[in-house]
Amino acid sequence: MVCNTTEQNSKKTILILGYYGNANTGDEAILSCMLNQLRDIYPDMEFCVLSGNTDFTSKMHKTASLPNILPSNYVRYIIGMLGRNRVNFINTLNRIKESSALIVVGGGLFFDKPAKNKYLLEFLGKISWMKKSGKTINVIGVGVGPLYENKSKIALRKILNTVDLITVRDNESKEALNQIGVSNPETYITGDIAILLEPSPSKQIVEIMKGEKLTADKNPVIAISIRGSDVQNPMLKKSIIKFCRYATEQYNAQIWFFPFQFSGNDDDRPGIRTLENEFGENNNVFFLYKEKSPMDILGLFSKADIVIGERFHSIIFSIIAQKPFIGISYLPKVERLFSEIGHKEWCVNLDNIDEDSLIKRFDNIWIEKDEIKLELADILISLRKKALLNFEILSKKAT
Repeated sequence: MVCNTTEQNSKKTILILGYYGNANTGDEAILSCMLNQLRDIYPDMEFCVLSGNTDFTSKMHKTASLPNILPSNYVRYIIGMLGRNRVNFINTLNRIKESSALIVVGGGLFFDKPAKNKYLLEFLGKISWMKKSGKTINVIGVGVGPLYENKSKIALRKILNTVDLITVRDNESKEALNQIGVSNPETYITGDIAILLEPSPSKQIVEIMKGEKLTADKNPVIAISIRGSDVQNPMLKKSIIKFCRYATEQYNAQIWFFPFQFSGNDDDRPGIRTLENEFGENNNVFFLYKEKSPMDILGLFSKADIVIGERFHSIIFSIIAQKPFIGISYLPKVERLFSEIGHKEWCVNLDNIDEDSLIKRFDNIWIEKDEIKLELADILISLRKKALLNFEILSKKAT
């Protein structure tokens, strides 16, 4: 499904830009929630997602989609105009030109790594190109940082000071923007949009469980989501293996491993597969490699008793499902979330993890799990209010 901006279509089109079409569960959850809310705010608009995989995006989200080939600078524009795919490039640019606005939405979109900021500069260049084309630019529910490179800070300040609206998902993101001099427009603190996600219907989850040969009516179920690339960390690997053996032996627990990234260099599955041989004939450890929608994964999380999550949105899903959890922080955004909910003790930093880190936290949380579930119900209400604030602010701007 491509964006239709012909004269036969009287509706104007709003473009949506983020890390979409790359089979990242957290980002696709954000997009799903974003589209649901936007359709209420702009009932007379159509929405078109700039995607790395248009077929994937159109099928999952029932929305129009265009290749994410926005040029980030004039050189990229010339390459697109003269390249072998120039017809597709020109057609896409024509549809983009006919759009009325761009919404940049996501989780942690604005960050770099030491001596590595190519992706960030490319992304900012696309936003700048749209602004120079005369589009309204709304930046919604994003995370900012960490920022290491001075070029990153300069580019972020220059470009975000030209947009029309900025909302960020935590206090630290606003502080990061303040420190680099982003002052116009005003930055609003809101929340992560994925907290608004709803699970797939129960009947659908039951069918998925049958296909994966899962049961959740007898043994405790522990869902685990780790970044596949981090399995190379020897201490994390030892900690995960020791914990799984402990949980299956002492609690007779089932372990369900969930990838949250299903494509590209960050695909979790190759790393997670290296754990399989460690468990041999253990029938209580399951690896769920088949690609699933965010709604399906959330539904499966609702069948678990406790979650161990390294991926940021695995913790968000745990809160939605109101399941006690242990976090493994690989970036500041994970620790920020635990600070926000007032439970830093539920999280261990990846750099400080040892063989017994997960076991110690699990035993404490298991004892208090019923009280924690009650607290998570209040936390969920609070985080949803913050997430909805994104759309209250956007709605006022729209009117």
